[in-house]
Amino acid sequence: MAKFTAAEEPKAVALGPEVLAKYVGEYELAPGVTFKISQVGPRLFAQATGQPNIELFAQSAGEFSLSVGDSRVTFTADESGGITGLILRQKGRDTKAVKTR
Repeated sequence: MAKFTAAEEPKAVALGPEVLAKYVGEYELAPGVTFKISQVGPRLFAQATGQPNIELFAQSAGEFSLSVGDSRVTFTADESGGITGLILRQKGRDTKAVKTR
């Protein structure tokens, strides 16, 4: 797990529940591997197939850091603003996922 000094630690920004709701859904990272995004009140969580829930912290609208490790999720959208997928960045590697539901 990455360790940050107080000056380096990413600061979460507050996003309203209606903004968070648009990210909720299932995203396919690979055949048989999904990344499920769920919302509990004002909090967003991610759960990869076979893994526990991990809280996401908004860094900006559409970009989130995970509560563990040095990972980020960036959501992708179409021209009308509808969420179409995400990019999971872990250990310097990007994995694209398509929103399936």
